[in-house]
Amino acid sequence: MKRLFVLGLWLTQLAVAQFAVSRDGSILDFSSCAGLREEPLTLNPCRIYRHGTEPTVRLEANETLEIGSPYLSADGKVSGFIGRINDRRAIGIYSPEGIESFEGNWRAISRNARYVATAFYQPEKLLTVLDRQTGARHSYPFEQTTVAVGTISDQGDLLFFDRQILWFIPFGKPPSPLVEGMLLVQASITADGNQAFVSAIIPPGKLNFNTTYSLAEIDLASRVRRVLYEGPETIDSFAPSANGQRLLRQRRGELLLWDSNGG
Repeated sequence: MKRLFVLGLWLTQLAVAQFAVSRDGSILDFSSCAGLREEPLTLNPCRIYRHGTEPTVRLEANETLEIGSPYLSADGKVSGFIGRINDRRAIGIYSPEGIESFEGNWRAISRNARYVATAFYQPEKLLTVLDRQTGARHSYPFEQTTVAVGTISDQGDLLFFDRQILWFIPFGKPPSPLVEGMLLVQASITADGNQAFVSAIIPPGKLNFNTTYSLAEIDLASRVRRVLYEGPETIDSFAPSANGQRLLRQRRGELLLWDSNGG
């Protein structure tokens, strides 16, 4: 909490910042389009800053670069962002040599920075997963106009929604249905690729007169599903730890921490 509090002293009250943190919490990047307290509020381009005794600018938007949320690999060695490059949606990974970009209507990158997933809606609906280390890539067609994709594991395994089905794709293998018949909201795979967490809306039915919200854990090897929460409260968003032992859940402006050992 102390680290985030100190960071807040540098931001203006108008700043809306997004954060990316390394696995051990020692490196923190954040984006701001309003500038820091000592900077004038006018004509400030969006920037990504690195937290420190004094925040340093890592990347600045320009006429060809639009910065969205920052990205930081788990080990803190690879920095990037999700935004636009030359007015095309892309993931950008930057270094002193330049920016490596991966275009797509939807895009995501694994926590170890090895795997990138992109989805295009035109001219062909196609989801592609790329191994940046070997150059291997695998593509999968989908049917919906838009596709909502979960996170990617450090082995390149992917979750994605299509036709009201949550599909599981181990890297280089055919997709298999994981969850069907539910109004799915969010899905996330752990970095180690062993578990998936899924939130859903259960509409009123014969035995249930009210809308119910659920959050469940799925063991990807056995496909055993364990309900973590089911009730009337909405689940705004959540994020599991790398091994799935903990999960951070947002609820009505609060952050709740679930621990597999303590509930």
